[in-house]
Amino acid sequence: MDENVVSFTSVNLVTQENGWRMRQWSEADEATNRSFRPLETFAEKFDRVAADARRLGFHYVDLWTAHINPLWASTDHIAAVKEVLSRHGLTALALSGGMGDTWQEVEKACELADALGLRALAGPCQAYEVDRRNVIDVLRNFRVKLALENHPLERTPLDMLRKLDEEGVVQTTVDTGWWATNGYDPLQAIRELAERMYCVHLKDVRRAGPHHDNCPWGEGVVPVRKCLETVKEVGYPGPLTVEYEPDEGDPRDAIRMMRRELESWQKAMAS
Repeated sequence: MDENVVSFTSVNLVTQENGWRMRQWSEADEATNRSFRPLETFAEKFDRVAADARRLGFHYVDLWTAHINPLWASTDHIAAVKEVLSRHGLTALALSGGMGDTWQEVEKACELADALGLRALAGPCQAYEVDRRNVIDVLRNFRVKLALENHPLERTPLDMLRKLDEEGVVQTTVDTGWWATNGYDPLQAIRELAERMYCVHLKDVRRAGPHHDNCPWGEGVVPVRKCLETVKEVGYPGPLTVEYEPDEGDPRDAIRMMRRELESWQKAMAS
């Protein structure tokens, strides 16, 4: 893979099944699972997700667990994902979302990732909080990394580092928006977590505080270009995921512009 490829995460479409409105995350997650689970319509619905990613100019995608969930994905669902991605010229990089409440659910996530050729589970994992040894054993068995994403409980990078294992099986996903929401400088978080970063989600939010209020880059408090510069500074070699999940409204046009902006910054830094 080329250094720092740019990825679209399908979680950007979190509110699509609810008419581009979200009162609670769980409501949107449940609606998407209900819509995508039936095999009879799955290929058509997943094709829409892939077509959006390509239309917005992406060649790489992260797959949200509500679009292809380890708890209901069958071999036919998986075959459809592979066919659709291939037809649209897309490469999947990670499975993103909650990774399970038990080690058995983590095992299902690993089975799905393995079947799709993915090497990363990017997101929170309740099972790891309560049963670390079994979760690590499962991850090692499948040769899959768990890239824990910072959310409300991780107030500082030290909170995250304390959770990571010594063997490097469990790494971290840096979500710049969540660091800013929690009042922590995302640039400093990148520097402090540099040796354990496995995924980077570039996201802006309007302000620090209790509400994780997503916004297009440049309208909030996250200096996204400086985040990119800091990622380069610390030598992070992995993908950069464009993430924008507003509570209301279709985010797709803004995501296209954000991708273009990111790629223009990359070109400027390379010249």
